[in-house]
Amino acid sequence: MAGGSPLLEILSIRQSHPPRELPRTRLRDIKIFIAPRLTSLSLYRFWHPSQLPFPWRQLTRLWLGDAVSEGLPGAYAFQTCFDVLRQCVELTHCWITCPYPQPHLASVEYAPIVLPKLYFLSVTMTSDDILFFGRLKAPSLKELAFVARGLDSIQALGNWINSSSYRLNVLTADIQKEWIEILPCLSTITDIRLTITIPIPSGNRKLLAALRPNSGSLDASPMARLQILTIFIKCRRMTGDAAS
Repeated sequence: MAGGSPLLEILSIRQSHPPRELPRTRLRDIKIFIAPRLTSLSLYRFWHPSQLPFPWRQLTRLWLGDAVSEGLPGAYAFQTCFDVLRQCVELTHCWITCPYPQPHLASVEYAPIVLPKLYFLSVTMTSDDILFFGRLKAPSLKELAFVARGLDSIQALGNWINSSSYRLNVLTADIQKEWIEILPCLSTITDIRLTITIPIPSGNRKLLAALRPNSGSLDASPMARLQILTIFIKCRRMTGDAAS
């Protein structure tokens, strides 16, 4: 297949076992992956992008780490994919789920990751999201889906938006009270899609209240341009102690 697939447009690979359990001699022999029509690539679980020389520069859609149908995260550090992403100059949509924790590599390059055509980005529970946002340049980005690992990740996102004057239109996120801190950075958002787990902690209720326009002046609200608010509700299973 790597030697020539002239009609191949979409490719998905899932590797269920760590690389050490699989023979890699034949993969190392592949120096070029010929697929002139390939635009969509999904690499799930243990399959690291470096294992084959895919035609990165022609891809428009890329999934790293997560098998959507099975919820399997990538089992490698996301920072090891930065060099690959720098080659994806035609990318318009990207999904990343790489929560696998590893110490930061001392050799991680600080060069920017420039994705000039990126329109949609999804980053879910990814351990190196702060490093990623610190390098990402995506002037065309309009839609962001972000499940943060904590306050530091949310603050890094806010700093990234502020430093580059990005004008996001759509935000998909799990409700967390920490989002309140960066609401002023999201003033261009017109469509928010929130996942809420009930019962709702008091801190998260404050975020919902902050999404409401002020009665005195719409312009005073950090979300004055919000037109669509979609809420997905999940129920937390109550334990005996929590229910008492």
